[in-house]
Amino acid sequence: MKILGLNFGHDAGVSLIVDGVFACHWEKERHCRVKHAIGLRARDVAAALDYFGVSLEEIQSVAVTTTQGLPFMLYDGMSVEFGTTEIIDQERLDALIDRSTGFYARFENSDLHPFGHYLKSLGGPPDEEIRIREAKFPVNITRADADYFDLPADATIPSTPPAAHTIAVTLTLQGRRIPGRFVSHHLCHAYYAYSQLGRGNGLIVTFDGGPAGRFRGGGLYFGTGGRVVPIYFHNFFFGFFYEGVGQELQLGPVGAAGKLMGLAAWVTPSTTTRDWWADRPTREPISSRVKTGRWRDALS
Repeated sequence: MKILGLNFGHDAGVSLIVDGVFACHWEKERHCRVKHAIGLRARDVAAALDYFGVSLEEIQSVAVTTTQGLPFMLYDGMSVEFGTTEIIDQERLDALIDRSTGFYARFENSDLHPFGHYLKSLGGPPDEEIRIREAKFPVNITRADADYFDLPADATIPSTPPAAHTIAVTLTLQGRRIPGRFVSHHLCHAYYAYSQLGRGNGLIVTFDGGPAGRFRGGGLYFGTGGRVVPIYFHNFFFGFFYEGVGQELQLGPVGAAGKLMGLAAWVTPSTTTRDWWADRPTREPISSRVKTGRWRDALS
């Protein structure tokens, strides 16, 4: 069985799974020369299939995702239809789907936001935008003010099934309808981390770019028996922290967080204090979305 994995978010790419085993991957930025390129057009999928040496007719299923909070931007007659499952009924499905995002128009001319750079690979506004309200997926702990210290010491394996963070989809590409699943962004990260462990038991913590108090920051998951179970959106802000510090270190408006994380492995660990921050020149971060007050306090 051949399954095509499609990431429509930033760092867009296409992966091929053959009989349950990862076969190969096609990364868009390597071909369009736009760092962290966002979105997939039909021509991108066609180029990936050609690279894999596989025809579209051989693909039996798809798994699609995007960056948390970012819409699917659809071009060239490509479409994604969402359907109900044994877990997600029509009422819940309607609450999850947002078809009026205006994302491309908001960022296409922005020089201050990294998304303005990422969008350059698409060449124009999409035919349709569809956003999944992933924060509405169910988790075992739902209190907005909860944190790690609120987790019960005698916690048992959570009961929320991983399928609760997926939606049935049908992707139409080049006139062919292919069934599959939308998989939530954080669940994709968690499954990737768990794949490094195997099929044992493990607590999985994901960290992503997002402000404090928002689900975009990542989540807690439990891996057992080859399955990854959602526990909690932890609402931490480490992604913004790395991005803000990276920009203050003059690593640029695009990809500062990734550069800082990459460089961190090559230096001697040390600690810092608020005094270090006080000695820094006063200036606004290049990215307008970095709210300095959210992460400066974490420096002490």
